[in-house]
Amino acid sequence: MMKLITFCTLVLCSVGTVMAQSVEPKATFENMVYDFGEIAEDGGKVSHAFKVKNIGSKPLIINNVQASCGCTTPEWPKSPILPGGEGTITATFNPYGRVGDFNKSITVFTNDETKRYVLRIVGKVNPKELSMEDKYPYEFGNLRLKYNSLSMLTMTNKEKRTKEIPVYNDGTEAAKISFSNVPKSVTVVAEPELLGAKKTGTITVTYDASQKDDFDYVRDWFYVEVNGKKEYSNRLMVTAKIVEDFSYLTENEKQNAPVAYFPTTTYEFGSIKEGD
Repeated sequence: MMKLITFCTLVLCSVGTVMAQSVEPKATFENMVYDFGEIAEDGGKVSHAFKVKNIGSKPLIINNVQASCGCTTPEWPKSPILPGGEGTITATFNPYGRVGDFNKSITVFTNDETKRYVLRIVGKVNPKELSMEDKYPYEFGNLRLKYNSLSMLTMTNKEKRTKEIPVYNDGTEAAKISFSNVPKSVTVVAEPELLGAKKTGTITVTYDASQKDDFDYVRDWFYVEVNGKKEYSNRLMVTAKIVEDFSYLTENEKQNAPVAYFPTTTYEFGSIKEGD
């Protein structure tokens, strides 16, 4: 008799637990991770619909859905999902400019006891084939340049540094490349000077800091002329940070080098009249 009572008690407790659970909404997902595999950067947006089912006995409400990245846009049902009903949460991913592996999360906020679910989309974005416009984005007439500025970084006031800019003739005729307003600190050469149609070349820039007669961050500009035509928008900039060369000093000279000191760094003129 005691065994029978114990058994009945356990059954009633189990039924009570199931009933207590069943009166609440409960979300279940067909899958929580979706692998897009390999997709093309220029293939457009891709989407996947995650199926969600309410296995509870009260309406399931999806309060909000948040993506971990602006490249992913979620959509979800705004109306409650009735008991036994289904809905979809769609994640749309934009691969443009996001080459390589990706792993993005979509957090789903609900009114069930779990409150929050994290879905994921994964895959790999293969880079698009670059056009000549992509490779040489800066347009100087029919001449296209890979860069429109060069940084020589930090260099001493006795140093020279050389860098190159790849160029492409996008026209149907040969283009003669020349330069104007070139500062004395810059030497620039086009190779070849006469660039054939649909051909590539280089602009080689050498910066001589000893000719600048300045320190710290400096900038210089000059113009690129195509077939002798000067356009003020076709301007190249060269920058550098010039520091003094102390390598010639002995250790003793470095220890006894001058140090600048300013007792005050601000001067107040007070009130003055316009014109004074």
